[in-house]
Formats: sequence, C-alpha cells, structure tokens
Amino acid sequence: MVFTPRLRRTAKNVVVTSLWLIGRYRKALREIRKPIILKYHRTHASNDATSSVNGFFEFERGVSARHLDAQARLITRYRKPIGMDELSEALRLGKPLPERAVALTFDDGYIDNYEVAFPILRRHKIPATFYVCPGLIDSNLGFWWDEIYSCFRKTKQVAIDISKLAAYGAISQDLKEDLLPTRTVAERESVAQRIIVMAKRLPVQRIHELIADLVDVLDVSKAESSPVSGLMGWPHINEMANNGMDIGSHTLTHPMMSQMSEQVLRQEVQDSRRRLQDELGRSVNGFVYPSGDYHAMARDVVRQAGHWYACTSESGFVTSSSDPYLLKRVNISDGNMALSCREIVLTYNRHAQDR
Repeated sequence: MVFTPRLRRTAKNVVVTSLWLIGRYRKALREIRKPIILKYHRTHASNDATSSVNGFFEFERGVSARHLDAQARLITRYRKPIGMDELSEALRLGKPLPERAVALTFDDGYIDNYEVAFPILRRHKIPATFYVCPGLIDSNLGFWWDEIYSCFRKTKQVAIDISKLAAYGAISQDLKEDLLPTRTVAERESVAQRIIVMAKRLPVQRIHELIADLVDVLDVSKAESSPVSGLMGWPHINEMANNGMDIGSHTLTHPMMSQMSEQVLRQEVQDSRRRLQDELGRSVNGFVYPSGDYHAMARDVVRQAGHWYACTSESGFVTSSSDPYLLKRVNISDGNMALSCREIVLTYNRHAQDR
C-alpha cells in the first residue's frame, strides 16, 4: 500500500483522536507541572473550510474561533492562566515558578487578534500578551510576507520559473528543476513558503527588490501585491490593554535581527518600546524576536532596553534555569483539541532533559 500525504494525515488524526477520547492527552496535560508558553499568530472567525476554498493559506487562516474557544475551556479547566509579566518576574527574581501555569502569546498584531481572539479570551478571563510593531501601525503598512502571499493568491500562472529569482539565493536546495507548478492552492502555498524562507535571509532592501521581481514573474500588478495592512490600530490595542490584556514589543518594523547593524538594531528595539509606552501610558516589559531570529547582541540589546523578558520561536518549556531573554514556547496551529494537546505533550517529551 502506498501511503500518500493525505492518507498519512488521516491515519495520524485517527490515532490522535483515539488517544484524546480515552483521556490520554488530557491526563498528560493535567500532570505536566512546568509552565507553558503558547505561541499563536493569526485567528479567523470561520468555523468551516471556506477560507481554504477562497484561496487563503494556512498562516493567513490561523486558529479558528471554534478551536480557540475549545482551547480556552481546556486551559481554564486543567491549567492556571497567567500573564507573561508574572511568569517572567518569577524567573528574574528566582521565585518558584507557578505550577501548571500557561501563558498565551500572540505575535505580529493582526486585526483578527482583536476581532476573534480578544472576545474569546475576555469571556474566559484569560490574560494574553500581544506583541506588535508600532512603526508599522503608525505608517499603516503591513508585513512584506503578506505581499508575497497576495502575489500567489492573485496569479493566474500555472507554473513559474524560479531561476528568474536566483539572484536572491537558493529557494530550496532539494529542487531538481526551476519550473514549479502553481495551479492549485496547495502548490502556490508551497512555493510561497519556500520564497518567504529564502527572503528571511536577505536585508530589508533586497526583500523589496525580490517582491518587485516576483510581481513580474507571477504576472500580477503592483496593486494586487499590496494588500491592506491587516494590522490592529491604536484604538484596538488600547482597548485590549485596558481590558486585561498585555502589549509587548516586536520591534518597530519586524526586520530580521541578524540582518541589521548594531545601530539599527538598537533603534528598532529601543524606539519600539518607547513608542508603545508613550501610547499606552504604562511600562512595556515583554519582547518577541521577529521570526525567532536573534543572536547574542540582540539578546543584550533587548535586555539593555529595559525589557523583563524576550520570547524566541524555539520549541520548549519554561524551567527555573531558563534564560528570561531566550524563553521557549509551544506553537499552536489550527486543529482540534486532540491535535493541540498532542503538540504540547510531544514538545514536553522532546525536552525532557530540560526539566
């Protein structure tokens, strides 16, 4: 029998659902005593598959309202929801870490966080921290990868010649040919993801040049490649901050920290915190490295700017020996509760040596 990707996914879902129904994952979630930081990005209100039919990609869809609500119910039943400030303070001061604690974090600051996630979290009385880029909010600009996704959603090309983008680096080392299919949503998403991964290794100016060339390769207009920013505005952020949520920094404009000079890096980190504090009228203590990209200097700059902690995109749990400026998280993608719990349990088991 040939196991296709679809068949493998079906088999996995059957196994995971079975383990969920017999209580295996819920028991494990209850028994994990270490604090957990959950990482989210986007959320969406649709509770069916219409978003995928409309051509939106997995990252753009994020976690559905139905699944986030189910996760919130599970969290309040088996864990102790706390804010990131409380968790990081225990680390900084050497206090005992709160057992079974869970902290929810949302990166990037998309408007769907306000429209979908905020009402659910508020209803369940769960605090969460939203990490935003004030420079993009002030300028009403979006993220560059949304331009790439937009290009692939709008293109009519059934295949593209990626050799025309070779000047920017290898899109993938394992590709055997330059012509890649883009007929289906899945094919377009696959190529878009490869290009985004490559673009993250480029300086900001080169990313803009890449997108300009991509517009030509995909035969779309510049207007079609420039979607509305899709980010929360200051009224949304202030409302959340005044109703139990916390706001953290994600730099001014979300550049890759490894691609910046020390001067620009300091400006991105310091000015972001300053702008947020001016807008919110309170201390901003948290930071998340854009795309999880950091190095030793970036860590030091974040600490020197006055932040209490910083989160990475690395998978893992929080322990009493965790570096407050290199906190690991568990990524939560859309899926039923069985799949979400499976990710938490597998992450815990993979990092048993960190306990």
